[in-house]
Amino acid sequence: MISAEIVLDSVSPQGHRLTTFKLRYPKFIHGELMTHRRFSRNASSSRAVPVSKNISEASNVDLMAMPEFWGAEQRGMASGEELDQGRMLRARAMWIRAAQDATISATNLKNLGVHKSIVNRILEPFLHINVLVTATEYMNFFGLRLAKDAQPEIRVLAERMWAAYGDSEPLLLQPGVWHTPLILGEEHQDHAEGDWPLER
Repeated sequence: MISAEIVLDSVSPQGHRLTTFKLRYPKFIHGELMTHRRFSRNASSSRAVPVSKNISEASNVDLMAMPEFWGAEQRGMASGEELDQGRMLRARAMWIRAAQDATISATNLKNLGVHKSIVNRILEPFLHINVLVTATEYMNFFGLRLAKDAQPEIRVLAERMWAAYGDSEPLLLQPGVWHTPLILGEEHQDHAEGDWPLER
């Protein structure tokens, strides 16, 4: 479920590139992305999503957020070698059981009439988050997050971003034309050609 899609990629006549990504990744690595302060970002909120939708994601093994790599405990921030097959399967089963327990608690709280802004917090370790990221500088992020000792989930995200970034051809924007990633189709084409007034 980790994905990275470029919504809009622009470049100025001076060669300054501005790229907006639409990302989806486990909420449990969101703090890692937030450490990159050169990014302008906006993320989906647990307070805005119906509890039933989050329960559906957290209770489905094919949809829930789950570790990409079951590394062994060792000192330091990076895990050791991946667990052997038997322990890895047991660890995965325990993760799924924890998600099931969380969905039961969330359902009980929902049935008590507790607001979703509270109930959804229990489900967060098993959910994905949608994030828009815009920046002119990604190389520091790629340098850190493509490294072999990066947390595996954010490394997978960085790999998908890197592939999209390398495949994308930026749109040349003339002076006075704006990078507008949420304007699509013909409307965006009109804007890219500078047909819109600068002040609205």
